[in-house]
Amino acid sequence: GYLRTEAYSADVIFESLVANNLLVIAKDFNGSAYLPEYNFNGIGLMNPGQGYQIKTIGSVLFEY
Repeated sequence: GYLRTEAYSADVIFESLVANNLLVIAKDFNGSAYLPEYNFNGIGLMNPGQGYQIKTIGSVLFEY
């Protein structure tokens, strides 16, 4: 779940994972995707209380 109290762009939230080439894809509950490999942000803003799924390359510690 997205625990912040304000909406932020998915590319900002996942910036550290993308910088380290760890994020493959992130999806919201509608199936909209953030694909850093293609510089595509179909999610737009991540909203408080919403759930998101992410696929990474290997194990990661994700803190936001």
